[in-house]
Amino acid sequence: MIRFKATEEQIQNIAVNAVKASQPMGAGFMVFNPRDEFLPEQFKFQEGLDGKPELHLDYVGGRMVKLNIWGKGDDVWETRDQADPEYQSWCRQYRTPQELLASVPGVEVS
Repeated sequence: MIRFKATEEQIQNIAVNAVKASQPMGAGFMVFNPRDEFLPEQFKFQEGLDGKPELHLDYVGGRMVKLNIWGKGDDVWETRDQADPEYQSWCRQYRTPQELLASVPGVEVS
């Protein structure tokens, strides 16, 4: 796992970057529109079992994103430290989760 420091707004911007970098796969081609625009406020947090915010993206607008981010408190978050371009298609632009996190200014990876 990667632990990093970010605001909720920065997390939403990470989500935007992941979605924009992702490609349609499988049945996703049926709903994919390359002109779709994505805004940070579209990405809503869920409350985890521990009461902390979480963000889970699977397919968004037909794009295979597969991104999970868990809140740990005090603007500290975790995500998986490895990704696979066959599963997380944003890896074709951001080769690692660390590169995706670094795509948003001010995110501090520990």
